Amino acid sequence: YEIKQANNGIKLLLTGSDPEKRRESLLALINSLDLKENVLLLDFIKRENLLSLISSSKGVLFPSFLVHDSIPETEAASIGVPFIKGNFGEVKNENLDGTISIPFSKKELWVEEILRLAVKPSKRSPTFQENMLAPSDYVNKIILIFNEFKSQFI
Repeated sequence: YEIKQANNGIKLLLTGSDPEKRRESLLALINSLDLKENVLLLDFIKRENLLSLISSSKGVLFPSFLVHDSIPETEAASIGVPFIKGNFGEVKNENLDGTISIPFSKKELWVEEILRLAVKPSKRSPTFQENMLAPSDYVNKIILIFNEFKSQFI
């Protein structure tokens, strides 16, 4: 709501395959805060469309309690889009790759970071070079390496 008050035209796209009950509660919250013009709920996005959506955004917000190492984070990094995720600590962290980790409990830090992206969007340095791997190939390679590592040690 504070972001809307800043009157900067930010649009938030919420994606995923949420159960209908969660979707209904999100719609109710969006309506009660008069954010219909600022928030769009999308269903699950096919993988082939996801990178296009990520690359056209100013940043990716990933406030998930359940996922610690995520494919969306790797995908955003592979094309140089800022990635903001939640953490259970008390301080904001910025990783060497430009990923920003904000405590779930610090709403003001989330608002501050979102407004910063809206006013002064910054692209991260992509973690791949143009002539090497496409972003989806990069992600697939990382998954293969992880699975190989997991099979050897777990």
